[in-house]
Amino acid sequence: MGRSHGGVCAFPFTYQLLVFDACTFKDYEGSEIAAGGKYGEHGWCSLDSTYSGRWRLSKASDTAEPTPAPSVS
Repeated sequence: MGRSHGGVCAFPFTYQLLVFDACTFKDYEGSEIAAGGKYGEHGWCSLDSTYSGRWRLSKASDTAEPTPAPSVS
């Protein structure tokens, strides 16, 4: 599993008990990574409704902005 170069973002998706309605810049440690960093300009998204290791870098067409404040599920 891991990064994919294809696939459709699954919105909303759950990652580390947080629900995301758009792409995110959160990393596996829960830190926010600046745009242009390891997640590019648009962040990343899960390819499954509950993150299971399959993800890809987001494109501008996926979302205009990353999720600002995810909610706890």
